[in-house]
Amino acid sequence: ILEDDPFIAMDLCALVEESGHEVARVCGSLAEAGGGDVLGHEPGVDFALLDVDVADGKSYPLASGLHARRIPFAFLSGSRQCDVPA
Repeated sequence: ILEDDPFIAMDLCALVEESGHEVARVCGSLAEAGGGDVLGHEPGVDFALLDVDVADGKSYPLASGLHARRIPFAFLSGSRQCDVPA
């Protein structure tokens, strides 16, 4: 999970765990996610939830890296759909 708001991150963790899944890692910034490397190489990562806008930038580079590794992801954001590239 990449989410810079700790309350939203906690809610997302609870939803994932209540659905019977395990949260491998929660990152609050791109830097914490290793510029995109950490989440995609974390053992057992089957899916990622990404906030589009975090304190230190947009999550698009991380999404590209996940896509290249064939790891599915979803954007969760307050951004308008027209602001998110295809």
